[in-house]
Amino acid sequence: MKSMNTNQTVSAFALKSALAVAALTLWVATLPAPAAGRNPNPGVLPIDSTPYGQSYGDWGGAWWAWALGISKAQNPLFDTTGEFCHVNQAGPVWFLAGNFGGANTRTCTVPAGKALFFPILNNVYWAPEDLAFVKDFVAPSQGWDLAGLTDAEILRMGVNWATDHATALSATIDGVPVENPWQYRADSSAFAMELSDVLADFGYPPGVRDPNVADGYWIMLRPLSPGQHTINFASAAKYSVADGDPFDLEFSLDVTFHITVLK
Repeated sequence: MKSMNTNQTVSAFALKSALAVAALTLWVATLPAPAAGRNPNPGVLPIDSTPYGQSYGDWGGAWWAWALGISKAQNPLFDTTGEFCHVNQAGPVWFLAGNFGGANTRTCTVPAGKALFFPILNNVYWAPEDLAFVKDFVAPSQGWDLAGLTDAEILRMGVNWATDHATALSATIDGVPVENPWQYRADSSAFAMELSDVLADFGYPPGVRDPNVADGYWIMLRPLSPGQHTINFASAAKYSVADGDPFDLEFSLDVTFHITVLK
């Protein structure tokens, strides 16, 4: 989440995030495709759908605006028990938070009829801090020519680069694994958001950030039946600007939600 890790400090979280280098592309390409006409994950909405009027990627942007707009004192990203899972929830989709690395088990009560949206691993890059990071560190290391590109285009290159560093993904819904979670990757349109004090300790003062671009592996679940449910998601990534550089970072998370859906 902001890469789901506290990483940018060649800009105070050097390689954001919360959510496999060059090999990942090859690996994903070799995964078997589901049989024609069969949805291997019946409760998960397809990645190319537009649930409740938005793409997966733009729901990802909305998720970041929600997660980073809540003050640290009640922020679900720092919540170890689930007591703040209800904060600032609105509309037909209920967001579940990851963390900045490590393991959490949370208990959460959700109203009936709410779709659930959560990241397995995700990143967001914004101007001005991340824009400078991409220009000064990532672009030179990757040999990118940024001439003539807009800020949003540069941020998209950066956040896509960060998300390419995922090395492991998994999700289970009531004990049933989500097949091929790698297929659920999407990036957002450029968007603006109001940053709370949630990242002030990492050098990001509160205020408007514009533009932002999000990328990640997301799950949008149809509303669950009333009663008890368990959702787990876990991921890992290894970030670096270049091999052997001093900003190498390994990141992992493992989050479990015990959810009661009201009748």
